[in-house]
Amino acid sequence: MLLKFFKSSTPEILVAIIAMSFLIWAKSIFSSQLFSFDFDSYPMPLYVLIKNLMGGNILIEKIIALIITIASALYLIQLNTKHILIKYRTYLPALLYILFASSFVPLQRINPAVFASPFLILAIDNLLSSYENKNPLDRFFKASFLIALGSLIYLPLGVFIILVYISLIILNNNGIRQWLTVLFGFITPWLLALIYYFVWHSSPEMLFTIVSHALAPIGIIGYYGLAFTVFYSFVSFLLLISLFFLLGNLPTQKINIRKYYSLFIWMGLFSAVIALFLAFSSIEIVYLAAIPSTFVIANYFTFAKSKFWSELFFSILLILTALVQFL
Repeated sequence: MLLKFFKSSTPEILVAIIAMSFLIWAKSIFSSQLFSFDFDSYPMPLYVLIKNLMGGNILIEKIIALIITIASALYLIQLNTKHILIKYRTYLPALLYILFASSFVPLQRINPAVFASPFLILAIDNLLSSYENKNPLDRFFKASFLIALGSLIYLPLGVFIILVYISLIILNNNGIRQWLTVLFGFITPWLLALIYYFVWHSSPEMLFTIVSHALAPIGIIGYYGLAFTVFYSFVSFLLLISLFFLLGNLPTQKINIRKYYSLFIWMGLFSAVIALFLAFSSIEIVYLAAIPSTFVIANYFTFAKSKFWSELFFSILLILTALVQFL
């Protein structure tokens, strides 16, 4: 069975996941076509810097985007091992992240959300590590700092600073020092950016101009074809089933696991709000939304009592992933 194979944690599974990643991206990598998105017209400062370092070579840009996607997926395995989000050691979160984030062919290219995703994953790692930590201030500072730094690449990531404040409540860190630490952590990268524009460009207002352009409405997620609609509709259906399964089993979990998944649920809600209601983001948000969805659905695939349905859903997911690459 396919699901049983991918749920294990042998080195062969890791090789298979990486090979599947290259297969999913193969059509884009060997094509000179580059789909245009609004984030190309209104880039954030660090995204411009990253693009300039690649010299405009489309092939190099796509390969680096793929490598970062795989690296983000592999770090999710480390996140699971470190915080025991899923009781069993499994590479399933890595596979699901790659499927959810990069199955849409036009997004198999360099884009700001690809580079923002590792910053969000690292921020989550710090937030989860803050629980029962004797000195959580450092963790909260790092989490907010990483989100602010990532927002200089992909502006919608900045909205997730609210998630950090919610984590203070969920993880029982409500002291004024923690709240101020989060604020200072978020302000620091933006203050450094202002200093850069003041010193090197003699125009700190240039940063505000860039941000105002990035905030320009670009429209919510639209219609990208039948294959796209079917694939992500099925993923949404699978996420809904997995969420109900998780909520039903959450009371039996340890307190820390309950808190961790509560944070993931909030993260999923933030991703949905950004995607559906904030006009300065678009389909690239899937690279962020895939992070919490990966763990919720992986939890279902790992512990679902009905092997028939879980195997069927997983097989359909793989089939749709293959179809969406060519339709």
